[in-house]
Amino acid sequence: MSEKAEEKKGESKGEILPRYKLSPENAIVIVHKKDGTHYLRAPPYTMAFPTEFQAKARIEFGTLAQKAKGKEWKGKYEMPLAALYVKQMKNYTFGRTHKLKKWERILLGID
Repeated sequence: MSEKAEEKKGESKGEILPRYKLSPENAIVIVHKKDGTHYLRAPPYTMAFPTEFQAKARIEFGTLAQKAKGKEWKGKYEMPLAALYVKQMKNYTFGRTHKLKKWERILLGID
């Protein structure tokens, strides 16, 4: 294979970037509506810059995935072990970001 062919092979436009390289600047979200229409939009800002509570949730899900890694799935449940751990956290909350009301933003001089 020639050098030019190898260079082009690595520059595929359909290449999927790893999560750590994704940012709002280099990503597009495809939205599929129920009526069959599709459109492109910018991804949410919190995709690359999560709030404190979103970061805690992502860390917890990663911890659960590592906890399930290497364990054998017994098969008595109809789902993988990691999914079972996540299902057990159904009503667990990590917190909520408080959005200031308009009058609060004015008083604090944010607007």
